[in-house]
Amino acid sequence: DRQPILDELVKKATQDGVKWNAKEFETSKKMIDVEVKAYIARNILDNEGFYPIIQEVDNVFKRAVEEASK
Repeated sequence: DRQPILDELVKKATQDGVKWNAKEFETSKKMIDVEVKAYIARNILDNEGFYPIIQEVDNVFKRAVEEASK
């Protein structure tokens, strides 16, 4: 959480010619942030790192966990 991952991603995208749209970024910001963190965790810890993070924004996964715990 202390690394400027989103800032670096936006910087790289801009350098690669992706057109900046502040409104669309605000709409997607949380999803992008959580997904990037989840995939980094997966690279380090495999699925044990991925799923606890991705469930913040993945409603289908949340629902599956709820149903499985009934």
